[in-house]
Amino acid sequence: MASKLTAFVFMLMVSFYSVSGQSISDFKKMFGKPKGTYPIFTISENISMKPDFNKSGQVCRLGLFTNKVSPDLKPLPKAVPFEDFKSIVDRIIPLDKRGAKGKQFDTGWTIGGRSTWAVFSYEEVSLVYSATIDNINFKICSEDIKECDLSNLSEPEKTVQTAVPKGDFDNYKSSLVEQVEIRWKKRTCD
Repeated sequence: MASKLTAFVFMLMVSFYSVSGQSISDFKKMFGKPKGTYPIFTISENISMKPDFNKSGQVCRLGLFTNKVSPDLKPLPKAVPFEDFKSIVDRIIPLDKRGAKGKQFDTGWTIGGRSTWAVFSYEEVSLVYSATIDNINFKICSEDIKECDLSNLSEPEKTVQTAVPKGDFDNYKSSLVEQVEIRWKKRTCD
């Protein structure tokens, strides 16, 4: 009987954590003390995070961005590999906490001016990866075409072999990203 009660309490705590929002203390446990009074967390040498919280103290929006200089004031790359950001996003909001994929889950890179962005919409959150156009690896083809002509881009290779993606993010793995925004849909920033 005691083991059933313990299991029930554990499940209740897990489900409460998954529906309750992460607070600043949760981020301090994950990433250490933030810089400044407006909390900016250093996640790695190349990436920092700025969360926004609603009145009840739950995170409602979160920005991940590349650092411009290292702690010893050396310039850092403007963009970092997609996978570097994705691993942090997966740590902050694991796949099983995002809910079902939305109707407009992955529309590919959208271009506006010299900026590009890719949106991944879930039931609970939206993820927006963005960069300047120079940092994106575009594949000018559809899944049923096996070879793509990239002659109109300044890529060293003229063709790229493609295959049907195995994972939701496979088409983005070779891209460089400058920032990611996570918005929780059921938590407004007031």
